[in-house]
Amino acid sequence: MAENLTISKADAISIYNSTGKKGKIALEDLFGNRIFKFPIIQRIKHFDNVLEELNINPDDFENEYLQGILTIDEQAYIKLKHITKCLNEGWTPDLTNKTELKYWNFLYRDSAGSFFALAHYAPSTAHASFGSRLCFRTKELADFALAQFFDTYKEFVE
Repeated sequence: MAENLTISKADAISIYNSTGKKGKIALEDLFGNRIFKFPIIQRIKHFDNVLEELNINPDDFENEYLQGILTIDEQAYIKLKHITKCLNEGWTPDLTNKTELKYWNFLYRDSAGSFFALAHYAPSTAHASFGSRLCFRTKELADFALAQFFDTYKEFVE
């Protein structure tokens, strides 16, 4: 006769948050993954989290994208494309839909060398005054990306 074990949802989530990928898979198999799926902005704290969400090995990413002849701004752009893809969770902008708002981060330096940043939105048009690959589906995601990865945005524009 099998014994039943009881665990609280809070304890299961705590274990889930402190375990590695194999542990997470085991817990999802036992309890279903729905209880462990938190909003994306709660799951992403560092660029390594971005790579994990996208199922990319950090060493492979490093070897493929960040070594060689790429400049710092080119490396930052590649990271920002991955960050945007991760945070948008499969959403891609419909550049033909002029009523769909798309949010992107704008970072600029004034004459004194200080950086200023803001999240901006616009419907898309045939031309783009911003990088369509770096736009977000919500202002909240754009604001989060800028706050969480400000140094990467700064490297991109320097």
